[in-house]
Amino acid sequence: MTETEIEEKVKRFWDAKKRNLDEADSRELEKTLKEIDECEFIDPSSERPVKVVDFVRWLNPESLLEIVKEKYPYFDYIKDRFPARMRFVAYHCLSGNRFLMASYRSLSKEDWRKIGFDKIEPYETLRDFTYERIGEENLPALTDIMIKEIGSIAEKKRIIIGERVMEDATDIPALKHDPESEYSGYYKEWGYKVDITLDADHQIPLNYLPLGINEDEGKCLKGSQEKLKSLGIEEKERMVDGKYATFENIASSKSKGIDLFFKIAKNWKRESVDEMENAVRDRYQKYHNEMDFIPTKSISCMLGYLYEKGEHELVGRYYRAENMEIAHTSEYRRKCNERSSKMEGSNGYMKNVAGLCDRFRRRGWRAFLIRVGFTVLSLLFAALTRLQNGITKNLGNVTYVV
Repeated sequence: MTETEIEEKVKRFWDAKKRNLDEADSRELEKTLKEIDECEFIDPSSERPVKVVDFVRWLNPESLLEIVKEKYPYFDYIKDRFPARMRFVAYHCLSGNRFLMASYRSLSKEDWRKIGFDKIEPYETLRDFTYERIGEENLPALTDIMIKEIGSIAEKKRIIIGERVMEDATDIPALKHDPESEYSGYYKEWGYKVDITLDADHQIPLNYLPLGINEDEGKCLKGSQEKLKSLGIEEKERMVDGKYATFENIASSKSKGIDLFFKIAKNWKRESVDEMENAVRDRYQKYHNEMDFIPTKSISCMLGYLYEKGEHELVGRYYRAENMEIAHTSEYRRKCNERSSKMEGSNGYMKNVAGLCDRFRRRGWRAFLIRVGFTVLSLLFAALTRLQNGITKNLGNVTYVV
């Protein structure tokens, strides 16, 4: 008898047993099975979606509480109240509710117990905790704390976070008559924009920067790289589109040991690596009277020296010429295509599934900051909860948290 046949026979046996149970025994069995489910973490999937409250109850938020410690002078006396409040914030982020009151009212008495409350917390207390003690100004800091914690747990499980990243900006339409939004001729709409740095292998947002819809996202790259470094992330390669491929950004990335991959624009002037190498050697020799000048034949040493001397355009031109010479190779094209498919997919996912475009119905820059921050947090709460409970795949997926 095959394994499949054995499983089918066992299934028929238990189906027959259930049919023979009376109503009281059947209820008792269902209660027991429910209790068993509550004793183990279930990773949401298409076969087994999980309610938001049954997902966030497994979150351990202790490491996140530093974000509100300074906001409560008497924190040490009431710190046992905050884990449940942070789970409520996670519940709100993952629920997709537009308003905090909607999340508050959606919880039953049993739900309040599941996320750690002894009794139903007053709404004003949770509103104050979410919008005042955390607030839009602390959302980036909370994001940083979560990414550090995710990276720490992942490292113990031999998972590397942030080694390969990609970056892009996406537009966010504003509500009608929003006086703080701007019109973009490129996007053909009124709205805002957010620059997002994404882990290429685990689809986790590692940094975000809200922008005006007409601001240049290319200026965000250096800050994003510095942010990741401050979070203990050792970035090795970054995939971007042409808007980020300025000479300054290319040179800066190389100075940090980061390989920058970008699509080559048709109107860029093509310069051979040999031509650029001669230009680098000529420029290097002009510094021969400097006290720190060291004769060398190494082109990489020359480029490093010139970068320190502020010759960023020349250094960027050299490295861009290198990229342009290998842009036709299958490996380079694969990386550019990977960025395009994954980044566009992630932006669409955040807008349509995680609620970035339909999360709040308030106007203005502050509402936009909260909308973006909570959407990013929803993916990080999902990733952190999974890692804390032994799951290492699909970390930021919230599709089946319902």
